[in-house]
Amino acid sequence: MSTGDGDVRREPSGLAELSTAECMVLLGAQVIGRLGVVVDGYPLIFPVNYRLDGEVVVIRTDVGQKLAAAQGRNVTFEVDSFDPSQLSGWSVMVLGTAEEATTRRDAETRERAVRIAPAPWPAGDRPYVLRIIPRAVTGRRIRQTVMNEARGFDAGVRP
Repeated sequence: MSTGDGDVRREPSGLAELSTAECMVLLGAQVIGRLGVVVDGYPLIFPVNYRLDGEVVVIRTDVGQKLAAAQGRNVTFEVDSFDPSQLSGWSVMVLGTAEEATTRRDAETRERAVRIAPAPWPAGDRPYVLRIIPRAVTGRRIRQTVMNEARGFDAGVRP
């Protein structure tokens, strides 16, 4: 868990927990993430393009497993970035509830979601908009440690 918006806790392992504020900046800087839902008792991961609306993740989709499994349920959304040559990167995870916004009675929320939702990358119409309302946002950054460098664990040398 994050230690607060101003704190970033560093660990000797090379992992650092990110603050909520830093997580939100990283979320806002990306366009592709992964939506995790449960279908028939199994976790499924869907790559999606997205936009942020404040702290809410907005995704355009079509009828199918993703929409059916996400609507009104707890979901996980994740984004990351890695540099294998430096053995470094970060990952941000959003735990939240998904709501299908295009059928909301609240016209203002519905219209805003449709306006903000990104154009879909795959061909075809994606008329539904999912909003992921966050309950928790956490993240970690990893960097190559001095110990791993001394042991030869780098991008070119594997154990």
